[in-house]
Amino acid sequence: MWKQRGSSGGPSGLPRHVIGIDEPGRKALLLGNEAVARGVVESGCHVAASYPGTPASEILTTLGLVADELGFYAEWSTNEMTAVEVAIGAALCGLRSFASCKHLGVNWMMDPLMHITYFGLGKGAMVLASGDDPQGWSSANEQDTRLHGYTLELPVLEPSNPQEAKDMTIEAFKISEELHAPVILRLVTRVCHTSADVTFGPIRKIERRPVVFSSFMDAYFKAMMAKKAPIPFLHERIHRDRMPKMREISNNFPYNRLEMDGDEKLGVISTSVCNLYVDEALSVLGLEGKVAHLKMGMSNPLPDRIIAEFVDSLDEVLVVEETEPFVEHNLKALLKDLSPGLKLYGKESGHIPLSGELNTSIVAEALAKITGKPYSRYTQEVSSLIAEYEPKITARLVTLCAGCPHRATFYAAKRALARLSGGKFIGVGDIGCYGLGASPPLMAFHHILCMGGSIGLSNGIAHTGIDVPIIAYIGDSTFFHAGIPSLIDAAYNGAKITVIVMDNGVTAMTGFQPHPATGFTATGRPAKKISIEEICRACGVEFVEVVDPYDLKGTEETILKALEFPGASVVIARRLCATEQVRRWRREGITPKPFIVDPEKCTGCKLCITTFGCPALVWDEEERKTRIDVTLCIGCGVCAQICPSNAIHSPGGD
Repeated sequence: MWKQRGSSGGPSGLPRHVIGIDEPGRKALLLGNEAVARGVVESGCHVAASYPGTPASEILTTLGLVADELGFYAEWSTNEMTAVEVAIGAALCGLRSFASCKHLGVNWMMDPLMHITYFGLGKGAMVLASGDDPQGWSSANEQDTRLHGYTLELPVLEPSNPQEAKDMTIEAFKISEELHAPVILRLVTRVCHTSADVTFGPIRKIERRPVVFSSFMDAYFKAMMAKKAPIPFLHERIHRDRMPKMREISNNFPYNRLEMDGDEKLGVISTSVCNLYVDEALSVLGLEGKVAHLKMGMSNPLPDRIIAEFVDSLDEVLVVEETEPFVEHNLKALLKDLSPGLKLYGKESGHIPLSGELNTSIVAEALAKITGKPYSRYTQEVSSLIAEYEPKITARLVTLCAGCPHRATFYAAKRALARLSGGKFIGVGDIGCYGLGASPPLMAFHHILCMGGSIGLSNGIAHTGIDVPIIAYIGDSTFFHAGIPSLIDAAYNGAKITVIVMDNGVTAMTGFQPHPATGFTATGRPAKKISIEEICRACGVEFVEVVDPYDLKGTEETILKALEFPGASVVIARRLCATEQVRRWRREGITPKPFIVDPEKCTGCKLCITTFGCPALVWDEEERKTRIDVTLCIGCGVCAQICPSNAIHSPGGD
């Protein structure tokens, strides 16, 4: 059934990625995400699905490179809910499946997960990898997927390095089959994006004939035969059957590591990448071998027997974990019976920060505070340099790339709004690189909420009766992900809003992944292009126009018409992402041709810099004129359309 499909691989027949090489014992330098992908491959997974989101995007990207060669299916799904439903569907057929996303994507998955946790997967297996993002490096929050695992009553595994990421993925599939339930692999940014040597095991080939198993009907039938209400019956089954097995698995999990001699009075419990921070902090403070350390690889449920052994001879315990005090809270409940007199330190005691990413210095400071050991994060010399130079460092705003078509779209919209309402408007952005349009000088919108939130929020604003134009900005991939239901709502309920779809032909911010309008799949195969404009018309929107953002005047006029339309309107601003365009040019041997500023014509008005803000436009303080950074300019020519003095032109003088 599961045969090799399609691709001949890379050069000389080699796989398109090293994770496709079946060579047990081989070592390869892998990202944590690539290591997870290798674990999926070694587990004999049949179906993998995801929606791109940093820090987890590279998992499915890597799987897509080897899926055809190794004979399994991989897809970029329309959104995370679809991805997890694809994975559940495959598991219900008795196969091994995998889904991945960033932590925010788990919110989208919760509806199907909250149901399948009751019904079970039958004979199949499913692993869900979530990339959590402490510090919110590329996310709107720091939410903790372990809390989802607790709510779902599912196991949560936490690798601390790429090797464990691979190995725990394999363990997760085994646990899933044992429990007939999904297993969550909770990653964090520093595990996802750390590179390290990973030792390969064999690639399993699991031959299974897919057979549909109706866990829903099976569960309901058993409840009815027991003469019980189905939902309480199924919930009771989780607590009676699954939870005791989960606790047993947690206590025997090979990646729970207890490091102690028995003479220590202080212990540390840590999870995930914090295991490494603790090891380094103990070394820095000279406390190696003097402080007990429990490294927990499975955090839900807690390994109660191991914890009982760990705290038996201790007087104090420090819990080191990122984001929520999940282990700390659950440990308190255990300690009430195990060791009520034990002193517990962590986030709630103030020893560990309540938010943000941790590091070795933060952990060392906490240990120093408890033990009285002297510790300073910086030497006196470094501290003096920081005090001297930090005030001199200029703050930098985030900005769109040089040549980005989104900048041109925002600029055209602002000009249209200036003509229509004197610049008064309410703008709502969405999730994607166009979110940077909120920064000066563009300041194109006032709010950003969540995937698809631009249209939904705009609908609500419109129905307040506020008398200003309302614009929703949404990306092409985000439109497919979450924009369509709200657009239908706008057309159906008569919200007078203008939706601008920022169509740059790729899911850019997460790594240039394809989406339904790109015409190819996760494995690079050609696919049907789904038309955004046809969808908009099918949603009931009467005004739908497509523009090229590099045509500044044409885009401005079309947006003005859309704003004046008596109902929901859509403008699709279509132009390939500038960075992706340069990547393609590079492969074709094409060199961008930067534009030129004529110093004789430039008046130094700074209009191009203060209103448009392309990073390729640089102010020459000595000459008091604008110049173009040729290392950044891609020759889009939009700035030439802005300059009131016609001082900017192409290399040929046009």
